[in-house]
Parts: sequence; C-alpha cells; structure tokens
Amino acid sequence: MSRTTQAARARSSVGTVSTICVDDQLVFRMGLRMYLVEAMPEVDWAGEADSVPAGLVLAQRVEPDFILLDAFLGEAPTSDMIGQFRAACPEAALVLFANLPDMKNLADAASSGVNGYLLKTLSPAQMVDAFRQVLQGATWIQPELTQQLYAEFAQGPPTASSASEGEADLTPRQLEVLQLVAQGLRNAEIAERLTISEQTVKTHVAHLLEKLGVTSRLHAARYAISRKLVDA
Repeated sequence: MSRTTQAARARSSVGTVSTICVDDQLVFRMGLRMYLVEAMPEVDWAGEADSVPAGLVLAQRVEPDFILLDAFLGEAPTSDMIGQFRAACPEAALVLFANLPDMKNLADAASSGVNGYLLKTLSPAQMVDAFRQVLQGATWIQPELTQQLYAEFAQGPPTASSASEGEADLTPRQLEVLQLVAQGLRNAEIAERLTISEQTVKTHVAHLLEKLGVTSRLHAARYAISRKLVDA
C-alpha cells in the first residue's frame, strides 16, 4: 500500500474524507456530489472545479484526502496533469474518470500511479464500492478496462521493420529510460534513479515512444522485453 492511500485510509477511519472533484461537466459534478453525500456519509465534499488551474488552486487551499479528476481535462498529457495534482497534494488518493474507453490514456494514468480509473458510465453503486476500496488502500481499475489493456499489451511490439529502425535511433540515455520504463518505474522514480529532472524523463519517454512507433509505455515495455533489453 502506498503512503498516499495509507494516509487517506487513516483519515477515513477516524472521520470524514475531504473530497474534491475537478471535471468540466457541471451535470456530472452535481450528480456525483448529490449521490456521494448521501451514499458515503464519510465524504466531506470540500469543493469542485471545472479546469486544471482552478482545481490546483482548490487542491492547494483544501488539501483534500481524495481527488476525483476528469481523465481528459485540459490539453496537457494525462501524466503531467496527474503529476501536478500529486505535487499539490502528495497524500491524497486520486481517481480518474473517463467518458469513453481509451487505452493509451489508461496506460498513461496507470504508469503515473493513480489509485483508481473508471468510466463515468459505471453505476453509482459500483462507483461507491470502487471509492471505498481505494480509500482502504487498493488500486481499483474498472475490470473490463483492465481486460482491454491486457489485450492491447498482448498484441506485442510494433512490426520488425519499424522496431529495428527505432532501436538503431535510440540514444544511450533513451535506452536507459526504456529499460526502467519496462521495469514499471514511474517518471519520478526514473528521474531519481538517473539523477535527472522529471521533465527530462518525460521528454526522453516521448521521444523513445515516437522512435519505436508505439503509443503507450506498455508497448514500449513489451518491445524492450521482446528485444531482450530487459529481463521478462
């Protein structure tokens, strides 16, 4: 269990769970708030926002235990958005919502260390169950999304022609980053391991994904394993 979810669990066990929602759909926010305050008495709805900047201001002011976040909010990459909220509230548990299944977005979110990921079409009762599991220390990803993610991962690396061309273009540093990505390390952990900034890691990851012709960290990891760049 991470320190983040341990902290949220500890707070929820002794009282209310300060919760904020950052989503640009007003109707969704209103419906979620009305349902949660009734179905989860432990939830203290501390505020809501409709954009990343407003959400970050709210998060810094409220210091919530629990953040409910739209997976496609703003133009920045999902991993960057998650990193901003993690920096603002490192102890908060963070759950992402998506309108539609998007495996690249899910892979980016999972590799960035979110505590939960689910579709907005999930039933309210299932959402409550997911939230409670997250607050108890679990990482909860909607089961059918997990199945799709594994199916994509099982498709394997890109074609031999594109892969071989990409491999020849990787710099020694990009190869180091690829090895650590395949080991499941997050950007912050890679930055610490290589003694470079997290932004530099993000740049390396973006470039190596482009060179390898893949769209997710999972496919990059699969490629690295298939090429014996890392142990399976």
